[in-house]
Amino acid sequence: MSVTPDGRRAVSGSCDNTVRVWDVETGACLGTLEGHSRWVVHVAVTSDGKRAVSASSDKTVRIWNLETGACEAVLRVSARVLFAAISAPLNRLLVGTQATSLTFYDIRGIDFGSAHRSNDA
Repeated sequence: MSVTPDGRRAVSGSCDNTVRVWDVETGACLGTLEGHSRWVVHVAVTSDGKRAVSASSDKTVRIWNLETGACEAVLRVSARVLFAAISAPLNRLLVGTQATSLTFYDIRGIDFGSAHRSNDA
């Protein structure tokens, strides 16, 4: 679980393959983000609170826009992902896998503005 810097929302991963966004004050689920095909083992929020990254045992990392609920990017790797972190501004992604690898990805080439809406958040 990760909390946005303003402390208003929390983001969690689940064994039902989803990422959920929560209102910290009320405990209400604000949205369910779907796209992973296996357990979401780790989530992290950017320092500006606008995006989250989810790591899954389906060997993918997804970048989510927390304002729109859109999945803005999917990174496929060769092993189960154990954790991921993303910088703000959106230029580096750190991914750790079950294969004991730790990799930094340069994500400056991703056009985050062209992503489509996937679910409410």
